[in-house]
Amino acid sequence: MGKKIIIIGAGISGLTAGIYARIAGFDAEIYEAHRLAGGNCTGWTRGQYHIDGCIEWVTGSRENSSLHDIWTTIGALTDNTEIFLPEEIVSTIHEGKLYHLHSQIDRMEETFMQLSPEDAPVIKNSSNTYARNNISKSP
Repeated sequence: MGKKIIIIGAGISGLTAGIYARIAGFDAEIYEAHRLAGGNCTGWTRGQYHIDGCIEWVTGSRENSSLHDIWTTIGALTDNTEIFLPEEIVSTIHEGKLYHLHSQIDRMEETFMQLSPEDAPVIKNSSNTYARNNISKSP
């Protein structure tokens, strides 16, 4: 009898753990409290309306990013998946001024510095941490 792993939760993390456990040769059982698997990636229909509780932004969807291979392995990304890579993630008005939050870390840092220059050390540290993690490779 081979090694067995039990996974609690059938959200994207639990399902991914199950897939990688099977790839590594483990027998995997996933337990979920809800009647549907998917966690935050679940949608449902009520009457004439479809409620999409799914995430709208998949970190690591860009080719050559540290998570792209994982998303491809679990089937979340395929050759047919349309990926929209906007330069601006969201725009907001703060104290009467329009700010754009960008997908590029240097542009995002610039926006945060405009919003809160007194937080420069924290903003720089966050940017550096993000940049380091963005280039690291997942196990």
